[in-house]
Amino acid sequence: MATSRPTAKGQHYLSDLASSTSTLHDFSMKLELEIPDSALSALRQAPAEFAACLRLMAAAKLYETGHLSQERAAELAGQSRQDFVLQLSRLGVSPFQGVEEDLVSLSSLP
Repeated sequence: MATSRPTAKGQHYLSDLASSTSTLHDFSMKLELEIPDSALSALRQAPAEFAACLRLMAAAKLYETGHLSQERAAELAGQSRQDFVLQLSRLGVSPFQGVEEDLVSLSSLP
């Protein structure tokens, strides 16, 4: 189960997120981040665009490192699995990470 611990400034770090994937399906979590305006300006993105980009990039990295299946990573990114696979190539991440169930599922996509 995901746990958090407070830091000196009252922020929280998540730990043990990957320890039990079955508990992750039972709830949704809202995460709040403080992003400096200068970073958003440098990226030339509105906060909503940045949030969507951050979700996609986190999902892609978690998929690439084997922490999430392709299906769960697409869910985290807020995209269909087909759209997520297309985004992976844009990010330079192979949609084939050696997970047999992902390869079988890909063959059933229209």
